[in-house]
Amino acid sequence: MGDGPGTDVLVIADGGDLRRAHDTASWLGRPRVERVVVTLPGLTEAERQRAGQRLRALHNDCGCRTGELSLVLTAAAVWLAPLASPVPRPGWPVVLLLLVLAAVGGKLLGLARSRHLLREELRRLRATTERERGGHDGRNRVP
Repeated sequence: MGDGPGTDVLVIADGGDLRRAHDTASWLGRPRVERVVVTLPGLTEAERQRAGQRLRALHNDCGCRTGELSLVLTAAAVWLAPLASPVPRPGWPVVLLLLVLAAVGGKLLGLARSRHLLREELRRLRATTERERGGHDGRNRVP
């Protein structure tokens, strides 16, 4: 990868690159990449482009969308629940706590989801290249 912001490029050219990408697919602190270049054998140019786009999106996903969605749905539930049932709306400290927990929980779920999908995509790419080579030799295996 590059040295500064805007220069980080992740190149996936072989099993070793797949392994390194798999190892950096952590929950927190994933390095941001501006571009992912896939040059693995066994893929068409269109498949390489799509794989690069998917990997970039998953690699850079911070879980914020899921956190935002969780926050909005929780706020709507807190606001609308008293209209749909005789349950009184909780006090503001409880509402604030619920909203913070929803946002943080949603973000963590989003991070877990993107990490899982990123690793699945790397496994799929590994399987595709292994099929092209006619099996695998056990080296540079992505778990």
